[in-house]
Amino acid sequence: MHDLIITPAMLSITSLLTESAIGGYMNKVELELKQQQLATVKQLFIEHLQEPLQKLPSQMQSSIHFNISKQQLHNAEQQLTKKPHGLRLF
Repeated sequence: MHDLIITPAMLSITSLLTESAIGGYMNKVELELKQQQLATVKQLFIEHLQEPLQKLPSQMQSSIHFNISKQQLHNAEQQLTKKPHGLRLF
């Protein structure tokens, strides 16, 4: 009787406790890894991307933004005032 009921029950309980402990440890490791990744990404951004991105507006031509000339922008604005429900491209 002991071998048929109690032994499998004890084995199941110890398996559940082990899985719970491993799951808690894995959650802790996951949180630490995410914090390290965030710190690394912030550091890389500050060291390599922040300065070039801040200089970008001064390097752009004032007459053309997003490869759209002032004339094209003016034409689009005129069409929007003529057609208050928006533009239809097709």
